[in-house]
Amino acid sequence: MKEEKAIESPFSKEIAYIHSKDLLADSRNIIETARKVAYRAVDVALVQRNRLLGTYYHVEYSVHQRYIGVQSSFSGMKIL
Repeated sequence: MKEEKAIESPFSKEIAYIHSKDLLADSRNIIETARKVAYRAVDVALVQRNRLLGTYYHVEYSVHQRYIGVQSSFSGMKIL
């Protein structure tokens, strides 16, 4: 019978750390879990980046439209 103990990692609560007698399986589990956490973090950062770029472009477009005196709609918003 396999002895397993779930131990809370002091570094991250998201990374699973299960201690058993199989060193290789435990190592793989830690690596895979850490990889998934890293991918999620990168995805969140990319979404934030895209949202900020979209906001920046919208503001710049609005300023440009005001400068040239054109009224138009962008993303359903009226620019005065």
